Amino acid sequence: YTIPSDGYHEGLINWMGKRHGWEDIQKEWILWTPGVVAGFSVAIRAFSHPGDNVIIQPPVYYPFMRQILGTGLQIVENPLKIVDGYYEMDFEDLSEKINDRTKMVLLCSPHNPVSRVWKRKELDKLAEICKEKDILIISDEIHNDLILGDIEHTPTAIVSDDAMQRTVTLIAPSKTFNLAGLTNANAIIPNKKLRDTYNAELRKASGHSNIFGMVAQD
Repeated sequence: YTIPSDGYHEGLINWMGKRHGWEDIQKEWILWTPGVVAGFSVAIRAFSHPGDNVIIQPPVYYPFMRQILGTGLQIVENPLKIVDGYYEMDFEDLSEKINDRTKMVLLCSPHNPVSRVWKRKELDKLAEICKEKDILIISDEIHNDLILGDIEHTPTAIVSDDAMQRTVTLIAPSKTFNLAGLTNANAIIPNKKLRDTYNAELRKASGHSNIFGMVAQD
C-alpha cells in the first residue's frame, strides 16, 4: 500500500507557491484523490443530499453534468454569456438561481472548453456571492499551468479569507505533465470541517494511489 512521502506534499506546496502565489498551504490540507473528476464527484456526494441543487456553468467539460446525474441532485445551469465575443460569468443570473437547496457551484478555472482564465476581480465577485448565499465552491483547477503569455492564474481559494474556508481546490499534474494514466490528483481543503467530511466520503470511494503516480508528482 502506498503512503505519500514528505516530498509528495512538499513538491506540491512549493509548486503552488512559486507558480500560483498560494504560499501558505499546509500539509494536512492536502488529500490524495484518484483524479480531478473523481475529486468533484466525491465533493458532490460529501456536501449535498438528494433534492439539493448543484450549479454548473455551461458550456463546460461534460463530466460536470455527468457526475451529478443519477444522484438525486438537481442540476442548475448558470450559463456563461458572451460579451463582445468574450465569455464571462453571469453573476446576476447566478445570484438569482441560488436558493436554500443550493449547496455548491462547480467552477472550472481555467475554464474548459472556453479557455477563460478568470481574472481576480471575477473570482472576487463569485466568492462574494457564495459568501452571501453561504454555498461552497468546488474549483477544478487542473489546467492552471497551461496558460500562454503573461496571463496569470489565481487560485480561487486565495481571493479572500472567506473563500479560503469555503473552497475545495482540485488539482493534478496530469494535464501539465501528461500523466493522466497515473490516476493521481489532490484536493486542497483548508477548512478542517469540510476536509474531514470530504475525507470520510473519499474513503468510501477509493483506496490508494499507485506508486508511480506518487513518485511522478514528487
